[in-house]
Amino acid sequence: MKNRTISIIVIVDVVGALASGSLKDNIYFIDNNRKRGSEKEGTGELKTKVEMGDHLIWNILPLEPEAFSQLVDIVIDPEYVEKRILTFKDSDITGWVGEVRKSPDILPYQLVLKLGNEHQEFITPDSAFIIGG
Repeated sequence: MKNRTISIIVIVDVVGALASGSLKDNIYFIDNNRKRGSEKEGTGELKTKVEMGDHLIWNILPLEPEAFSQLVDIVIDPEYVEKRILTFKDSDITGWVGEVRKSPDILPYQLVLKLGNEHQEFITPDSAFIIGG
């Protein structure tokens, strides 16, 4: 099967996370791979179906467009996913991408986010996974 590019959208209720001090119940995941087996779209837990060679792109989308949000790291086993941050030429716009090196049964990962005016750091609970098949 042809390698795919899978976009993972992370929707964050920044105001809710800052008020509660937690991402629990303040984060939602969606990817563009539901028809090929991803599970739990639009919830606080996502299982993204992958195969070796697939490319992943993570994007963060705050519910409140004026609220600061930034994805600063992805904590994932490099044996399975080689991650890197890319910067668009002649800009300070960056994005996180990864290449699936080995297809796991199920592999949890965490996202490190900075939110709000004071760039408070948050780490996602164990709610994001890649799954093989």
